[in-house]
Amino acid sequence: MRKLQLSQAAARLFTERGYHNVSMDDVASAVGLTGPALYRHFRKKHDILAQAISEQLGAVEAVAAKAAEADLEPDKRATMFLSDLADLVLEREEVLLWKRERRQLAESEQDEFRAKLNEVLRLTVKALGLGDGGQPSSDAELRAWSVLAIYSTVAPARKRLDDSAIKRLLQTMAEGILQCNLKGAATTSGLPVALQRRPPGRRERILATATRLFHAQSYHAVGIEEIAAESDTAIATFYQYFSGKAELLQAVLSRGAEGLHYVTNHRLPSASTPQEAIDTIVCTLIELALGPHQPILAILAADLIYLPENAQDAIRMSEREYVDEWVAAILAVRPELSAPHARLLAQASIGLVTDITQTQSMRSRPGIAEELHRLVSAVLAA
Repeated sequence: MRKLQLSQAAARLFTERGYHNVSMDDVASAVGLTGPALYRHFRKKHDILAQAISEQLGAVEAVAAKAAEADLEPDKRATMFLSDLADLVLEREEVLLWKRERRQLAESEQDEFRAKLNEVLRLTVKALGLGDGGQPSSDAELRAWSVLAIYSTVAPARKRLDDSAIKRLLQTMAEGILQCNLKGAATTSGLPVALQRRPPGRRERILATATRLFHAQSYHAVGIEEIAAESDTAIATFYQYFSGKAELLQAVLSRGAEGLHYVTNHRLPSASTPQEAIDTIVCTLIELALGPHQPILAILAADLIYLPENAQDAIRMSEREYVDEWVAAILAVRPELSAPHARLLAQASIGLVTDITQTQSMRSRPGIAEELHRLVSAVLAA
């Protein structure tokens, strides 16, 4: 019980501050222990993270297993699962920490994590009435991942909506995903293979290399020496452009956040109706998330928290203004909604697209762009 208490307290701190910004003493203080007392339960911080991630996946698995094994009609099982999952994420916002910090796990732990995640997916598919508990179909996986994605977007909404309203909205969005017609979306063509380009300019080369390495390994796992070597840049030259790795990360994330906003604003004037405006915003996000912004969106979700506070604030302001574009477009089509309602729809839609495009088996599906458009449209109808 003490170990569980420690891992859950650590998970909350990792969620709020980032894994690398939390010390063993921080974890000990959170539960009223001294540092030495904590070491009797965990030898190092990494062990706490591994325990926390395993426990969190276990909590989601338990919710899915309860519904999957219930002696109910499929629609009643789905309702039970969606209700219980909402209760879980509202009670424990840190329960989905694994989505951000799983890259910190060792290789053997990654294998164990993937096996457990596949079991969570299998049970989720069954709980949602999308399969019988065997190997899920690709369509069932897409719907299940999409439901899990929207349930991970609740934290910002809690400042504006009460938990009961959020729960109702989550369930309505999930039901829209389950009922969404995906037939005919698939085509014979998949995504074009993106070739790795070597920019001629040194600064661009450093930025492109850092983006690739941060995405593949994580910000903290990559050193300046590796970035310089991979970009064929001398260390002295690197420092002519960036004062350090934090400034480089800020440049990568600022480009991503501002670029998404810029391209969207560039295209919106061509929309002649409110519905066309929504379609423009949605299609632009999908296009960029399946293309050049895919690694940046992953880095933004995982590593923004490691920037200095003023740099985080600047990027988050750009993100808020981007979400404001969604909210304005949604309210123009559905003026009966409150702004907080529209904002949750927007954040859930962005989270869905971001999560699905980070999953290789999903992003490589023929017709995934059209499928994402339909799924987001179902979410926005909630």
